[in-house]
Amino acid sequence: MPEIPLLKDILIVFGLAIAVLFICHRLRVQTVVGFLLSGIFVGPYGLGLIKAIHEVEVFAEVGVVLGTRKKNSHFDISSSGHS
Repeated sequence: MPEIPLLKDILIVFGLAIAVLFICHRLRVQTVVGFLLSGIFVGPYGLGLIKAIHEVEVFAEVGVVLGTRKKNSHFDISSSGHS
């Protein structure tokens, strides 16, 4: 069966992120710190577990764009102070 490197890299990122987030939750550290630590560990300058670096970066950028759009969609104009 052929190996899909991008799928393997995404599974590594998600698996390590879940483990680090669990540890951060137990230590009562904020979630953002867990995500940053996960990125440092699997990145090219950390343990170097990711082989398809460019493709994973594209997915990360799409996630950031979708996350900011989702956050902005919950903005309530009536609470902004304008009458």
